[in-house]
Amino acid sequence: MFTPRVRRAAIVAALATFSALIAVPASAYGPEDPPVRLAAAEPTPQAPKAPPVVQKSAVAADEADEDGALEEATPAEKIQAASIVGLDTAQPSNPLGLNDRDFTFELWLLAKAGTEVRGTALLSLSDWDPEAEVCVACTLYIRRGIKEAAQRDTDNEIRDRQTAQAAESRRQQASDMVEIAVTPRLIASSDRDFTISVWNFLTQEKPRFTGTIAAAQAAFTGDVAKVDAFLTGGLATAFAADQQRIIEEDTAEDAAAQAEAKRRFARKYAANVVGVNAKVDDEAWMATSDDIFLRDLSRKLRGDQFWKLTYATLADEVLNGTPESWKRIISTGIFDLVESDRLRRNKEIMKVYADYVTWVRDDAVASGYKNVARAATAALATNSIAKLWDFIEKRDALPKDSSELTLLHAVGTSVQIRTRSEIGRWTSKDRLLWKSAAGVWKFANSRIVSGDFDGDAKRDALLLHWGPTQVNGWFLTNVDGTVRAPLAVWVSNADSAGKNYELKNMAVGDYNGDGRSELAVFAKNKAGKPVILHLSKPVTGNWASKEFASTDVLIAGRHVTGDVNNDKREDIISIQQDATKGLQMWVGLSTATGLGAAVAKWSDKNFAVSAVGNPVAIDMDNNGLTELALFRQEKGTKSNNGASLHIFSGLNGTVTRAEKWRAPGGLGATKIKFVAEDLNGDQYTDLVLHYAVADNITMTYAMFNGAAGFNRMRLTAEDGLKIAELRVAES
Repeated sequence: MFTPRVRRAAIVAALATFSALIAVPASAYGPEDPPVRLAAAEPTPQAPKAPPVVQKSAVAADEADEDGALEEATPAEKIQAASIVGLDTAQPSNPLGLNDRDFTFELWLLAKAGTEVRGTALLSLSDWDPEAEVCVACTLYIRRGIKEAAQRDTDNEIRDRQTAQAAESRRQQASDMVEIAVTPRLIASSDRDFTISVWNFLTQEKPRFTGTIAAAQAAFTGDVAKVDAFLTGGLATAFAADQQRIIEEDTAEDAAAQAEAKRRFARKYAANVVGVNAKVDDEAWMATSDDIFLRDLSRKLRGDQFWKLTYATLADEVLNGTPESWKRIISTGIFDLVESDRLRRNKEIMKVYADYVTWVRDDAVASGYKNVARAATAALATNSIAKLWDFIEKRDALPKDSSELTLLHAVGTSVQIRTRSEIGRWTSKDRLLWKSAAGVWKFANSRIVSGDFDGDAKRDALLLHWGPTQVNGWFLTNVDGTVRAPLAVWVSNADSAGKNYELKNMAVGDYNGDGRSELAVFAKNKAGKPVILHLSKPVTGNWASKEFASTDVLIAGRHVTGDVNNDKREDIISIQQDATKGLQMWVGLSTATGLGAAVAKWSDKNFAVSAVGNPVAIDMDNNGLTELALFRQEKGTKSNNGASLHIFSGLNGTVTRAEKWRAPGGLGATKIKFVAEDLNGDQYTDLVLHYAVADNITMTYAMFNGAAGFNRMRLTAEDGLKIAELRVAES
């Protein structure tokens, strides 16, 4: 990536005063993030109004399938979009039969120049994926984008129109430079298709421009970044080098002719860089003195806010410059002016887009739309106009939010697996995944955990069920995807004496840092020895188990996992009751070769295992280190039914405890089952509390965490599932 100084030096050395004529240098964007399909643009700086359909957009995101694929727009949606620009869908050409990309092109043709409706259409057309033959942004433009753009036009807001103007201008300037005929279809094509058109034109009409032809071919056969780099500066650089070579070849015997040819092309490209098509044989531009040339150029820019800094300097140069400074402006200086305008425009448009995306993110966090919030945060972190626009236009195509709870429910003599999702919103949703045949599974002999066991970045469930002669492991991949029955993946048969594993407790964690969850089962083996049974799904092959020796005192405790030392491997945290010390906490570090020995880290006589709920690992302060969360039963003068939340930090060193929240009554700690999840995508881990108010009434609460700690609580589900017939999968 070139700095402006290095780039200018190269321009002067290679007569490439031409190379920046259509450039929006990659240095304006994030590191190693060249602009994708967008050039600099200039909105009117203003605080954006609240997006009119953020809530609707977030809901629409949940209408996409699990991979974010979208069906093309329906005829009804196309008719609505057509009405905004006056497209007659009943005409004999049958616009409703067009694919979404071609239909968007028709909308663009009819949209008024200088409007958001037209600008957003052009940007959407640039999203064409030739390999998949889809245009996601076109579909979303028809579905809701054109309505949002029309509303922005009504409100006289500017967001996309200037960005689209710059993208269109870049293609227009490139067309003028190589002198290819411009058509609406060419201007509205994707960058890759435009590059192919340039390559075809040069190959057929200007075969002597071999360097430019090769550069174009290398671009469109490469990835998106290579195409953008070609249009951002590569085309101009290659074309300038070819032009210099051709001039020198054609005028080798005539120094005066060579100098004149270079003078004319210097003017052509000085004009082209600010969007003025001054041809080398146009004497109105070529036969005048340098100061008149600059005066005429500045007049073309007068009143155009896109070039206001460039215009101001050119106008001053005409009045106060010298013959030497006029020549310098034409040969190299105009590119400094263009750079200053580019930086100004980028700063202004970045603020508009960033403010808008920030509003969307904050609204998604408040409303519990995790994927929208996370995608917005990721886009903001890139400091890239292209990525921000891409998020704005495609947020409806994001996959559905993952569920937060996996539940095992006893129904008569059967068991059901359910998920509970949207807990960060006002009302959660339950989904039935599978129901066993009657009498086959015993609820009392079943345990369920949640994690990503196959490494596909999607939530799975793993169940263990033990009978009189064997222990079975059952796997359910991607519980938020297509409904399917669990798959039998592991079995442990009793030995000849009828002995099998005696399961005590389980904990899920990525103990080896490979990005895949494993299950640690605390048990006594067939020989009656305390062990930790490690059950995992390798990258290839079948599930496998491995035993690690343990102690009686550890396998009797309650266990969770988390990375307490930030080595990217999850460690085991255990709580247990000591006869004299009260509640004890033990931590066992995972190592590259297995599970390490557990070490006692903390104890307190005022705590008792019988008075606390299940332990939960949480990174409460977002620093990469796991803390332990416990709810403790509290007894007071007003109620014996209160609960307090305690967070234990420093698990790899000196453990400290802090009470973070207390309910004075009505919430019994021993009746709470809770898990840690980021419920709203704000990158802070929240808590999901599943609580039995009465035997046949259970409630699910979202307890939100943030920079200031736990700050609000929301009831999201109330059902009639008996707590004794329900198990929450720990994760």
